[in-house]
Amino acid sequence: MCPKRTSASAPFLSAACLTLLGCADAGRYLRDRALDLSDVVDPKFGLGLGAGAKAEVSDYAGAGAGIGAAGGYEFYGRRTMVGGGVFFHLGVVGADMLGEGGPPIAEGNLLLVQFKDERPPPLSRARIGGEVLAALVNIGVYVNLGEIADFFGGLVGLDPAGDDGVAKGARFEPEEPTTRPATRPGPPGRGTPTRPSNEPPGPR
Repeated sequence: MCPKRTSASAPFLSAACLTLLGCADAGRYLRDRALDLSDVVDPKFGLGLGAGAKAEVSDYAGAGAGIGAAGGYEFYGRRTMVGGGVFFHLGVVGADMLGEGGPPIAEGNLLLVQFKDERPPPLSRARIGGEVLAALVNIGVYVNLGEIADFFGGLVGLDPAGDDGVAKGARFEPEEPTTRPATRPGPPGRGTPTRPSNEPPGPR
Protein backbone atom coordinates (compact mmCIF):
# COMPACT_ATOMS: atom_id res chain seq x y z
CA MET A 1 0.00 0.00 0.00
CA CYS A 2 1.45 3.31 -1.03
CA PRO A 3 1.86 5.93 1.69
CA LYS A 4 -0.34 9.02 1.38
CA ARG A 5 1.56 11.93 -0.14
CA THR A 6 1.10 15.47 1.08
CA SER A 7 1.94 18.56 -0.86
CA ALA A 8 5.06 20.33 0.33
CA SER A 9 3.29 23.68 -0.16
CA ALA A 10 0.36 22.87 2.14
CA PRO A 11 2.01 24.22 5.32
CA PHE A 12 2.91 27.43 3.55
CA LEU A 13 -0.61 27.85 2.20
CA SER A 14 -2.10 27.31 5.66
CA ALA A 15 0.30 29.81 7.20
CA ALA A 16 -0.54 32.34 4.48
CA CYS A 17 -4.29 31.93 5.11
CA LEU A 18 -3.85 32.37 8.86
CA THR A 19 -1.68 35.43 8.27
CA LEU A 20 -4.27 37.01 5.97
CA LEU A 21 -7.06 36.37 8.45
CA GLY A 22 -4.94 37.79 11.24
CA CYS A 23 -4.12 40.85 9.16
CA ALA A 24 -7.80 41.39 8.38
CA ASP A 25 -8.71 41.23 12.08
CA ALA A 26 -5.81 43.48 12.99
CA GLY A 27 -6.78 45.97 10.29
CA ARG A 28 -10.38 46.07 11.51
CA TYR A 29 -9.20 46.51 15.10
CA LEU A 30 -6.87 49.39 14.19
CA ARG A 31 -9.56 51.08 12.08
CA ASP A 32 -12.10 50.90 14.93
CA ARG A 33 -9.57 52.30 17.41
CA ALA A 34 -8.72 55.17 15.06
CA LEU A 35 -12.41 56.00 14.70
CA ASP A 36 -12.88 55.75 18.48
CA LEU A 37 -10.09 58.30 18.88
CA SER A 38 -11.72 60.63 16.34
CA ASP A 39 -15.00 60.38 18.28
CA VAL A 40 -13.43 62.13 21.27
CA VAL A 41 -13.95 65.55 19.59
CA ASP A 42 -17.54 66.45 18.61
CA PRO A 43 -17.77 69.31 16.09
CA LYS A 44 -20.92 71.26 15.39
CA PHE A 45 -21.39 73.49 12.36
CA GLY A 46 -24.24 75.14 10.53
CA LEU A 47 -26.02 78.40 9.75
CA GLY A 48 -28.10 80.66 11.93
CA LEU A 49 -29.59 84.06 12.61
CA GLY A 50 -28.89 86.01 15.78
CA ALA A 51 -25.98 86.17 18.18
CA GLY A 52 -24.99 84.26 21.28
CA ALA A 53 -22.68 81.76 22.91
CA LYS A 54 -22.90 78.99 25.48
CA ALA A 55 -20.66 76.61 27.40
CA GLU A 56 -21.66 73.15 28.64
CA VAL A 57 -20.53 70.56 31.12
CA SER A 58 -22.48 67.58 29.72
CA ASP A 59 -25.77 68.07 27.89
CA TYR A 60 -27.49 68.79 31.18
CA ALA A 61 -25.57 71.72 32.72
CA GLY A 62 -24.24 74.93 31.28
CA ALA A 63 -24.71 78.64 30.79
CA GLY A 64 -24.87 81.10 27.93
CA ALA A 65 -26.23 84.33 26.54
CA GLY A 66 -27.92 85.18 23.26
CA ILE A 67 -30.98 84.69 21.13
CA GLY A 68 -31.54 83.46 17.61
CA ALA A 69 -32.21 80.39 15.51
CA ALA A 70 -29.65 77.93 14.21
CA GLY A 71 -29.40 74.63 12.42
CA GLY A 72 -26.86 72.27 10.95
CA TYR A 73 -24.85 69.17 11.80
CA GLU A 74 -23.83 68.07 15.28
CA PHE A 75 -21.68 65.05 16.07
CA TYR A 76 -22.34 62.84 19.05
CA GLY A 77 -19.38 60.49 18.97
CA ARG A 78 -19.53 58.42 15.80
CA ARG A 79 -22.92 59.61 14.59
CA THR A 80 -24.46 62.92 13.57
CA MET A 81 -27.74 64.69 14.05
CA VAL A 82 -29.19 67.14 11.55
CA GLY A 83 -31.76 69.76 12.44
CA GLY A 84 -32.20 73.05 14.19
CA GLY A 85 -34.47 75.42 16.01
CA VAL A 86 -34.50 78.09 18.68
CA PHE A 87 -31.33 79.32 20.41
CA PHE A 88 -32.04 81.21 23.64
CA HIS A 89 -29.76 81.57 26.67
CA LEU A 90 -29.70 84.00 29.57
CA GLY A 91 -27.22 82.81 32.18
CA VAL A 92 -28.20 79.34 33.37
CA VAL A 93 -31.69 79.71 31.88
CA GLY A 94 -31.88 78.68 28.28
CA ALA A 95 -33.07 76.31 25.61
CA ASP A 96 -31.77 74.61 22.50
CA MET A 97 -33.53 72.44 19.98
CA LEU A 98 -31.92 69.90 17.72
CA GLY A 99 -33.62 66.84 16.26
CA GLU A 100 -34.24 64.79 13.14
CA GLY A 101 -37.97 64.35 13.42
CA GLY A 102 -40.17 62.93 16.11
CA PRO A 103 -41.06 64.77 19.29
CA PRO A 104 -38.01 66.19 21.09
CA ILE A 105 -37.79 65.79 24.84
CA ALA A 106 -36.79 68.34 27.50
CA GLU A 107 -33.80 67.47 29.65
CA GLY A 108 -31.67 69.58 31.92
CA ASN A 109 -30.62 70.74 35.34
CA LEU A 110 -29.27 73.92 36.90
CA LEU A 111 -32.19 75.61 35.12
CA LEU A 112 -30.57 74.95 31.73
CA VAL A 113 -33.26 73.29 29.65
CA GLN A 114 -32.16 71.62 26.45
CA PHE A 115 -34.55 70.16 23.95
CA LYS A 116 -32.72 67.25 22.40
CA ASP A 117 -33.84 64.32 20.33
CA GLU A 118 -33.91 61.17 22.46
CA ARG A 119 -31.57 59.22 20.21
CA PRO A 120 -28.06 60.30 21.34
CA PRO A 121 -27.17 57.66 23.97
CA PRO A 122 -26.34 58.86 27.51
CA LEU A 123 -22.68 57.88 27.08
CA SER A 124 -22.26 60.29 24.16
CA ARG A 125 -23.84 63.18 26.10
CA ALA A 126 -21.04 63.34 28.69
CA ARG A 127 -19.04 66.09 27.07
CA ILE A 128 -17.53 69.51 27.74
CA GLY A 129 -17.39 72.41 25.29
CA GLY A 130 -19.34 75.24 23.79
CA GLU A 131 -20.58 76.97 20.67
CA VAL A 132 -20.99 80.42 19.16
CA LEU A 133 -23.77 81.87 17.02
CA ALA A 134 -22.57 84.93 15.09
CA ALA A 135 -22.31 86.32 11.55
CA LEU A 136 -24.85 83.82 10.18
CA VAL A 137 -22.67 80.92 11.40
CA ASN A 138 -23.24 78.47 14.25
CA ILE A 139 -20.08 76.61 15.20
CA GLY A 140 -19.01 74.64 18.26
CA VAL A 141 -16.67 71.97 19.55
CA TYR A 142 -16.98 69.52 22.44
CA VAL A 143 -14.67 67.01 24.13
CA ASN A 144 -16.69 63.83 24.60
CA LEU A 145 -15.72 62.18 27.89
CA GLY A 146 -17.93 59.17 27.17
CA GLU A 147 -16.07 58.52 23.94
CA ILE A 148 -12.75 58.68 25.80
CA ALA A 149 -14.03 55.80 27.93
CA ASP A 150 -15.12 54.01 24.76
CA PHE A 151 -11.62 54.41 23.25
CA PHE A 152 -9.86 52.87 26.26
CA GLY A 153 -12.49 50.15 26.47
CA GLY A 154 -11.87 49.32 22.82
CA LEU A 155 -8.17 48.76 23.50
CA VAL A 156 -9.11 45.70 25.59
CA GLY A 157 -11.86 44.43 23.30
CA LEU A 158 -14.87 46.25 24.76
CA ASP A 159 -17.30 48.53 22.93
CA PRO A 160 -19.23 50.66 25.47
CA ALA A 161 -20.62 52.97 22.78
CA GLY A 162 -21.69 50.10 20.51
CA ASP A 163 -20.21 51.82 17.46
CA ASP A 164 -17.57 49.39 16.19
CA GLY A 165 -18.11 48.90 12.48
CA VAL A 166 -20.24 52.07 12.16
CA ALA A 167 -19.12 54.61 9.55
CA LYS A 168 -18.06 58.05 10.74
CA GLY A 169 -20.90 60.52 10.35
CA ALA A 170 -23.67 57.90 10.19
CA ARG A 171 -27.12 59.18 11.11
CA PHE A 172 -28.97 57.97 14.18
CA GLU A 173 -31.48 55.27 13.33
CA PRO A 174 -35.10 56.17 14.15
CA GLU A 175 -36.63 54.10 16.89
CA GLU A 176 -39.07 51.45 15.68
CA PRO A 177 -42.54 51.37 17.22
CA THR A 178 -42.89 48.84 20.00
CA THR A 179 -46.60 48.19 19.42
CA ARG A 180 -48.21 46.63 16.39
CA PRO A 181 -51.53 47.80 14.97
CA ALA A 182 -54.46 45.63 15.97
CA THR A 183 -55.67 43.25 13.28
CA ARG A 184 -59.30 42.46 12.68
CA PRO A 185 -60.31 38.80 12.67
CA GLY A 186 -61.24 37.47 9.28
CA PRO A 187 -64.61 35.97 8.39
CA PRO A 188 -65.32 32.47 9.74
CA GLY A 189 -64.53 29.54 7.50
CA ARG A 190 -67.24 27.93 5.45
CA GLY A 191 -66.95 24.62 7.30
CA THR A 192 -67.35 26.11 10.78
CA PRO A 193 -70.75 27.79 11.13
CA THR A 194 -71.03 30.26 13.97
CA ARG A 195 -73.63 30.20 16.73
CA PRO A 196 -74.57 32.86 19.27
CA SER A 197 -72.99 32.23 22.66
CA ASN A 198 -76.38 32.31 24.43
CA GLU A 199 -77.92 29.62 22.20
CA PRO A 200 -78.14 26.20 23.89
CA PRO A 201 -76.33 23.36 22.17
CA GLY A 202 -78.46 21.14 19.97
CA PRO A 203 -79.11 17.42 20.55
CA ARG A 204 -76.29 15.04 19.74
